[in-house]
Amino acid sequence: MKTQFLMAIFLTSLLSACSRDNPAAHFRTDKVRKADLTRTVFASGLTAPWRTLTLKSKASGEVLKVTVQEGDRVEAGKLLVELDRSDAEQALAEAKARLNLAETTVRITRARFERIARLRKQKHISADEYENAELKYAEAQAELATARSKLTLAQERLDDTTITAPISGVISRKFIEPGQIVASGVAAFSGGTDLLEMVTLDPIIVTAEFDEKSVTALKLGQQATVTLDAFPEREFKGTVLTISPVG
Repeated sequence: MKTQFLMAIFLTSLLSACSRDNPAAHFRTDKVRKADLTRTVFASGLTAPWRTLTLKSKASGEVLKVTVQEGDRVEAGKLLVELDRSDAEQALAEAKARLNLAETTVRITRARFERIARLRKQKHISADEYENAELKYAEAQAELATARSKLTLAQERLDDTTITAPISGVISRKFIEPGQIVASGVAAFSGGTDLLEMVTLDPIIVTAEFDEKSVTALKLGQQATVTLDAFPEREFKGTVLTISPVG
């Protein structure tokens, strides 16, 4: 804008000089109008996805299947990776068996306790026998609660052998192949094995650096126009989200 003002002043000076040298010169005039003065600033920048996720597995084991490749667009909930389920399936079967035993034990101890409670009211058994039956029944109930908890945990561990997409997005990187052994992202000290990287590209973030003079023209919420090298003929509209004094 500074250069344009200097040029306008320079051209006006030339026209005034011509008027003095050539009295017959004619000029066109126009009415002064009020209009908005737009200041445009330019900068180069880098694009980045709105969100980036590195996927890991809660379970450890051998990778049996990877259903995606880099660049694939997936919807939330899609199966991405499947691990060997044999150990988890065996643990689930054992948990179910323990639960069945615990339920049976509760039924037996409850029936015995109820019978002894009736006899106790009739003064046919001692207080020690009654208390012992009550304790056995309470222990059986505690075992049942533990068995149910272990069954839930075993089912969760089986479910953890399948990794699904937590969000809709694009697979940007793939770190594993079938046959590879992966470590749990929860139990492993190293933080576990990276499986996949996902990004969301709608919207995208553009970061750009402006000099001190240009940055004064920027405001939060301001509209911006972006052109990309990959699409030189297209213009993308955006909004200024943040302005940081640190580059």
